[in-house]
Amino acid sequence: MLIKLVTGKGIQFRITSKQTTVESDEKFTDLSVFQWVPLLIPTAMVFAANVGAIGVALGKVIALNGVWASRQVRHEVLGLLFNIWVMALLYPFALAVLGRRGKKSTILLIVLPIAFVAVALAYIALHSLLVNFI
Repeated sequence: MLIKLVTGKGIQFRITSKQTTVESDEKFTDLSVFQWVPLLIPTAMVFAANVGAIGVALGKVIALNGVWASRQVRHEVLGLLFNIWVMALLYPFALAVLGRRGKKSTILLIVLPIAFVAVALAYIALHSLLVNFI
């Protein structure tokens, strides 16, 4: 619209179907075609960082249970809610990366909690190692 306002000429788009190599009877087969490009690396890094942040937050809750002041608990909960919000926004991206398997979103609903727990356990192990070392 900005180009049309400035130049007086609009841009015309023609929608074409994506070419798929796999023959399938599914209605939306062409929507699951995904090509990895370098511009997706930052988005994947943000997704991975949020998985790690949620895991560390869970690990902090377990490792530091009963030690925190109410202000610290509130800060941690707000950070956890922010990370969950970012993960919810990036959920379609994760499904697209999975491709055809992304149509069955149970893969993410199983893999993500396992990743959260793995990072939390790593944080707890590292925290207990550092507490005993110091």
